[in-house]
Amino acid sequence: MRWRAEAAALQLFWWIMGLLSPERASATGDWLLRRLGPRSGKMRRIKANLAMAFPEKDAAEIDHIARGVLGNLGAVMAELAHLDNITDLDRDDPCVELVNLNRDPAFLQRSKPVIFVSAHLGNWELMALAAAIEFGIPFNVMVRPLDFLPMDCVLTEIRS
Repeated sequence: MRWRAEAAALQLFWWIMGLLSPERASATGDWLLRRLGPRSGKMRRIKANLAMAFPEKDAAEIDHIARGVLGNLGAVMAELAHLDNITDLDRDDPCVELVNLNRDPAFLQRSKPVIFVSAHLGNWELMALAAAIEFGIPFNVMVRPLDFLPMDCVLTEIRS
């Protein structure tokens, strides 16, 4: 029952974010999770991981970075409501810019397989989607399933 309620809340969140512009949705998602996220169990895990990664930082710095992590997660979640719009590279003002610095003729002619590696920064979901659209390359994305099954199902569908 809890997952159904959380899935319904997530659908409502995406519906509301879909009513906003992509930029406004992203900012709203960031704002929401910076404020609501610290009350979640995820905040404890984020702080523990940050404390291990940055032992020289004090509790206030760790808390500040953790809120930024949550804000970024909120922005990414809100942007999922706008993936079609965000990845439309033919817009007058595209949200994503792809710069291909690879001059290998085999890559440019798509005559051999390639591996893209991207950092877990910004909206990490956009890289594969935008590159697949721009280069016309079929993609496979390797991910760890999310602990929250409804969100994992939605993301799997989006990635497909």
